[in-house]
Amino acid sequence: MRSSGGSGAGARAWARRVPNAISIFRGLLALPILYYTVSAGEHDWIVALSLLGLAALSDALDGWLARRLDAQSELGRILDPLADKVVVGGVAAALWAGNRIPGWLAAAIIGRDAAILVLAFLMRRRLGHMPKANVVGKIAVGVLVFTLAAYLARADRVAGALKWIAAGALTASAVSYGHRLVRMLRGPTRENPSGVRP
Repeated sequence: MRSSGGSGAGARAWARRVPNAISIFRGLLALPILYYTVSAGEHDWIVALSLLGLAALSDALDGWLARRLDAQSELGRILDPLADKVVVGGVAAALWAGNRIPGWLAAAIIGRDAAILVLAFLMRRRLGHMPKANVVGKIAVGVLVFTLAAYLARADRVAGALKWIAAGALTASAVSYGHRLVRMLRGPTRENPSGVRP
């Protein structure tokens, strides 16, 4: 007979996997979102918009659950931002392919995400762990989701205004991550935790 303590520990261990499972689910949502974004059906944009909203909600949920369940992990620090970039970058590329978003905005979104992935890889190699999410970057993702949603809904006036706010958010995010890169290059490493140069 299994003890209640053992079953409780097993339940907690299972619960701590939930945030990562939600992040994976969000990344997989990119596939139907992209399909309905490029589809020519009359109401397909509504489906794409609804799925994008679901992805945004899942982003808030997995972070909240990770903190609530004390389930923050190295894997979660990889999956969460990666899922964000797959969804946001994918939607931006699909909208650009359909001539529904300015090319410079799509390039800025995809370029920023690619640069952040490279930076995260470099920081992991240098520090031995993934860096925590950048608050400015998370705000930028939120602004981008609203901007892309406006383009999906063909709300031209709203999208026209939001694209400049998105450009500002992308710039602030780039500056913030650039500052982190400089600090990383000057700071401690896995081999030199003190950061003191010989």
